[in-house]
Amino acid sequence: MKSRIRFLKDLDPISLKDPILIQGLPGVGNVGKLGVSHMIQELKAIYFAELFSYTFPYHVLVNNDGILRLLRNEFWFSQLSKSGGKHDVIFITGDYQSQTPEGQFTIVNMILDLAEKYKVSQIYTLGGYATGSVSKNPRVFGTATSLSLIKQLKDEEIEINESGGPIVGASGLLIGLGKMRGIEGACLLGETSGFMADALSAKVVLEKLIKLVEIELDLGPLAIKAQNLTKLIDQMKQKQRHRPGTRRQESEEEKDDLSYIG
Repeated sequence: MKSRIRFLKDLDPISLKDPILIQGLPGVGNVGKLGVSHMIQELKAIYFAELFSYTFPYHVLVNNDGILRLLRNEFWFSQLSKSGGKHDVIFITGDYQSQTPEGQFTIVNMILDLAEKYKVSQIYTLGGYATGSVSKNPRVFGTATSLSLIKQLKDEEIEINESGGPIVGASGLLIGLGKMRGIEGACLLGETSGFMADALSAKVVLEKLIKLVEIELDLGPLAIKAQNLTKLIDQMKQKQRHRPGTRRQESEEEKDDLSYIG
């Protein structure tokens, strides 16, 4: 089986107005996937294509009815211009990323082929920035392929990632290879512990993104998930403080940092 894209709906490229592409695949804290899945649901996006690859993990998924399916990446679109939006949007999410370097490059180039077909003008990728500790006020880090986009990120108080460290996987490759095809791109990374699905980090990333791309979006349902996560963090802290043998004297910094939990 070769990697391939199967189209489920005939989407005419000329039907999309100045489309942008927003990607959120599984990764650190599942920040990107949570964010894009929320956008797909709230914007009532339409499922139009799916990508299969032999470089995905070698198992299938089974639904509640006992029906199995292959792992896939999914393509959705939303014609926001029909309700006054500046851009139409193509979304990418899915079950997994490729498990091999060759597969990553293959799949990203297939995605970029689709982006060129639909005349995508900009690409935004979403992901997590692992710190190993939990924050109730996660920061958003960003990088981009042009100084003009960097300026826009700074205008939205996104911290520019100047460390020189790698952005692993599709989130980095998609905008890096996209630049070679003349498509501008930016990557937004939400600060996260990396230990759990982080709805709070996904929420703050979307808050920045929707300002950048001028999309109206209800973040209420995601905010509820974020609140539940915050409550869970507080419960974990309380259990830790009352655990036998836990240090009695802690600085205020230590109380706000879960990095010492085993």
